[in-house]
Amino acid sequence: MLDGVTLSCPAPTTTGQSINYLVQVTYQDQDAAPVLLPYYNSTNPALPYSGMGNNGLTQNTSRKGVAIVQVKAGASAATGSQVTPAPDSGYVGLYVATVAFGQTTITSGNITQYAGAPLLPSGVLQSIQGGNTTYALDIGTVNACAATFFPAITSLVDGLTLRFKAANSNTGAATFSPNGISAAPIVGGNHAALQGGEIAASGDVWVQWNNSIGGGSWVLVESSGGGLQVASATKSQHATNAGQAQIQSVTAFTSGGVSTALTLAPVPAITAYAANQRFRIKFGLASTGSDTLNISGLGAKSIKQYDPNGAKVAAVFAANQLADVEYDGTDFVLLDRLPILPQATETVLGGGKIATQSLANSGLDDSTIMTPLKTAKSAPSVRGAYSNLIVSTTGASATVTITASQIVLQGASGAASTLKSLSTSASTAVSGVGGLDTGTIAINTWYSVWVIYDPVLGNISALLSLSATSPTISWSGDIRYARVGWILTDGSGNKFPLNMLQAGNRAQWKIGGNVSATRSMASGVQGTPTTPAAFIAVGVSSFVPPTAIAISCTIHVQAGTAGVIVAPSNAYGGYDSNTNLPPLAVSTPGATSLNTNCSALMILESTNIYYASSSSTGQLVANGWEDNL
Repeated sequence: MLDGVTLSCPAPTTTGQSINYLVQVTYQDQDAAPVLLPYYNSTNPALPYSGMGNNGLTQNTSRKGVAIVQVKAGASAATGSQVTPAPDSGYVGLYVATVAFGQTTITSGNITQYAGAPLLPSGVLQSIQGGNTTYALDIGTVNACAATFFPAITSLVDGLTLRFKAANSNTGAATFSPNGISAAPIVGGNHAALQGGEIAASGDVWVQWNNSIGGGSWVLVESSGGGLQVASATKSQHATNAGQAQIQSVTAFTSGGVSTALTLAPVPAITAYAANQRFRIKFGLASTGSDTLNISGLGAKSIKQYDPNGAKVAAVFAANQLADVEYDGTDFVLLDRLPILPQATETVLGGGKIATQSLANSGLDDSTIMTPLKTAKSAPSVRGAYSNLIVSTTGASATVTITASQIVLQGASGAASTLKSLSTSASTAVSGVGGLDTGTIAINTWYSVWVIYDPVLGNISALLSLSATSPTISWSGDIRYARVGWILTDGSGNKFPLNMLQAGNRAQWKIGGNVSATRSMASGVQGTPTTPAAFIAVGVSSFVPPTAIAISCTIHVQAGTAGVIVAPSNAYGGYDSNTNLPPLAVSTPGATSLNTNCSALMILESTNIYYASSSSTGQLVANGWEDNL
C-alpha cells in the first residue's frame, strides 16, 4: 500500500459506551492502462487483427498488487466490555482503534496491535538478522516458562524452533507456553523430563516442538549455563551421563565364563586391548591360580597380582568379590592387595600324627608364619581359646565388633588355625557372611556370634546364628570357626543389638543407646525373705544367653523395715538364716534413710533364679553374664 487511506471511526452516541474498530486488510490485484492490441492474422498475415480475435476491444496492460484496507466496527457497549469484531473472510486483522463516547480525536494511545497481526517488529532484513520473530523474554515462573512472540504463535507444528531468555533456573520438571498456548513439557536430549539445573536464569534457551514425544513436548536443544541431559551411552563414542558415572555402568560388570577362563562383556564393547584400560569386576568364580580374562571376545589374557616384592603372580580372588583390574599391555592386573593370612598355626590330627596345613597364596614370607606343631605328643588346639577377646555393640547401630590378640578356630576336619591381631565385625542388617547365617533377623532374639576363616583364601569374617553349636557357613572347604559370644536384638523395627560389652567370657549390659536403664528382672513385694523363705522363680532367658553359666545381678532396697534375697535355687533360707544364708541378701530393719545395694555373680543351676522381697522398693537387676567359652 503506497498511498495513505483515511478510515472513519465515529464515536458511539450513548454516554459511557465505547466501540472497538478493527483495521483489516486483504490483498487484491489491480489492472490498468487499456490498449487496443494487434494480434497475428493467420489468413492474412499482412493485416493484423485489432484486439483478441479481431474483436476491436482494448485490454489492460498493467497489473499491480495492492493492500485493500478497511475498518470494521464492533458493537457499541459499556466501556470496558466492548468486543473487537473478527476479521471478515479473506481479511487479516492489523490494529484495533478504541473510540469512546464524545471522543473527537484518535491518538496513538487508542490504537493497539491486533492479536496475531502478521506484522514484523522491524524491517525484513533487520528481523532476519535479529531473529526477533522467534526470540522473546521469558515472562513465566519457576518451572513454568512462557513468552510472547511477534507475530503471535497461533499453532504448534513439528519442528517449530523458538528461543527465549530464561527468567528463572528450573528446579525440576518444567513446561513452556508460547503466546498463551497450553503449556507442554520441556524434555532434554534423552527425551526425559528435566530434573533441575538444565535451565539457568538469564540463560539463552532453544526449544523445538516435537509432536511425537509424550503426546507433544518441547525438546531442549540448547541452554546456556545449564546442565546437559544426554541419553545413556551405548557406543564407544557416546557421551556418558552422571547416572552412568555413579554406577560405573560402562566399566563395572560381572564376569562370565567357566573356571580358569573368565569372560567379560562390557557395554559398549571394546574393539581392541589398550594399556590402562580398567574395569570394575564382580568375579563370578573363585580363582584357581591359572585364571584368564577375555573381554569382548578379543582373546584371553592372564589375571595377575603384585606380591609384596612387586612381582606379578597369579591373582587370588573369591567368588562374588568386587575388584578393579587394569590392562598393562600384557596381563590384566588385579589392583587389590593379595590376601594376607593372619599368623596361624595349622594342625591336622590323624592316626596320632600331626601334619602342617599348606598356607598357599598367603603373600607372606616364611618369617611371618608361626612354626606349626610337629610332634605327635603336642596337644591339639582348643576351639575358641583366646587372648584379650572383646565383643561389643553400641545400641545405636546394627554392628557387632570383635577383636582379639589371639584366637583359635577349628574346622570340621579337626584342623585348627590361630589368628592373631583379629579385628572383624558382623551386622544384623546383612544376610550371609558378615551377618545372619540363614533366615531373617528377629526382634528380642539371642544370636550367637562367630568368627570364621578360610585358610585357602585367607578371608576372615564374622557370622551371627541362632545355633549355639553349628552355624551355617556358605563358604566352601574346611572353614575354621569358633563361637565368641552372644547378642540380643531389641524390640524396635531396627532390630539393633542391645548395648553390651564383653571382655573374655564376661559380659555386661551398658547404659546408653537402646539400653536406657538397668534391666530389671523382678521388683516389689514378692514371697517371704525371712526364714522360712518363700521364693518366686524369675526366668533368666531374656537377660543371659543360652550358654551362660553364671549371671551377674544386683538387689536393691530403700529405707524402711524390709529385706530382699536372691538365690540360685529355692533351697535357701531368709536373710535372717544362720545356716543357709542366700548369696544375695539385704535388710534395713528400722532404717529411715538407708538405700542398700548388693551384687553377686551366681552360677546358674537352672533357667531360673529365685527372688523374695518384703519391700515395695525391692528390685532385682540383671548386670550381665559369664559364658561357657
